[in-house]
Amino acid sequence: MQVRIRGKQVYLMVSRYHRYDPITKTGGRNTLETKHKFPANALEIPADIAGQLTDDEIEKVMRVAILPARELERQRLERKQVEQAAAALHDIDPNWRIKGVSEFLCDLQSVYDEQGPELDMAKLAGVVVQCTEIAVRASSISSEVAELSALYLMSLATSISKIAKLVGSDSFPAADKGNVKESPVYKVWMEVGEAKAALQIPLQKKGYVQKREKKD
Repeated sequence: MQVRIRGKQVYLMVSRYHRYDPITKTGGRNTLETKHKFPANALEIPADIAGQLTDDEIEKVMRVAILPARELERQRLERKQVEQAAAALHDIDPNWRIKGVSEFLCDLQSVYDEQGPELDMAKLAGVVVQCTEIAVRASSISSEVAELSALYLMSLATSISKIAKLVGSDSFPAADKGNVKESPVYKVWMEVGEAKAALQIPLQKKGYVQKREKKD
C-alpha cells in the first residue's frame, strides 16, 4: 500500500495488476487505485479506516501522514501561544503608545501656525498633567523610583527654564499697573513657589536636600 499526500487529503492506494487481454489488447500492467482517503490534518487514523489496515499499514500511515500532521499541529499551537503572548504584552506595553503620542506632538509642532486656529492651551496643559500622573505611577512601581523621578523632574525643570526665556523676551508683556497680585502670572508664580516647597520638604526628609541651619 502506498500513502500519498495530495493537497489537503491523504490517499491510501493499492496496486492492482490487470491481465493482458489479447482481444482488446489492454491490460498487462499495474494501476494504483485509491482504497481510502482522509483529511491531511487528521491527528489520528479514522477508526473506520484503521480497522481495515494491517499493523504494517498502520505503521506506514502513522509515519507518512499522522506523525507529520501532529508535528505541524504542535508547531501551529506553539506559534499561536507565542503570538498570544506577544499580543498580550503589546496590549500592556506603554512605549508604543508614547511613541504615537510623541509623533502626534511632533506633527502639532510642525503644523502649528499663528494664522491658524488658536491652540487650546487648557487641553495642552491637561496633557502635561496626564504625563505627570503617568510618570509618577511608573516611578512608584519601579525598582529605580529615585532615578526615574529625577529624570522626569529634570524634564519639568527644563520646561520651566524655557518658559523663563519666554517671560524674559520682548514678546512677553510687562505687568499692568494696579493690583499685580490678582494677575494670572503672579498667582501661578505663587503656585510654583508652593510646589517647590512641597517638593523640598520630602527631599529633605529623605536626605537628598540639606536643611539650612538658622543663624542666631
